[in-house]
Amino acid sequence: MATLLELAQQRLYPNYRPAPFVLSHGKGSELFDTEGRRYLDMAAGVAVCALGHAHPKYVAAISEQVGRLGHVSNYFYN
Repeated sequence: MATLLELAQQRLYPNYRPAPFVLSHGKGSELFDTEGRRYLDMAAGVAVCALGHAHPKYVAAISEQVGRLGHVSNYFYN
């Protein structure tokens, strides 16, 4: 974890102050860090994160879509 945090401080533009831990995965409304700690995702309002994490129907829908087209600029209709 320390290596990732050091690399981020060296390479990323400091427009935000991220929390001093690294998230590894999520399930439903919970997030887990690389140390195994569990968090309630209270910041899920960004984009579609409010849908939760790793729900099988969500994973299937995203997998199907990315098989056709991933993210494109909003300069185009898709």
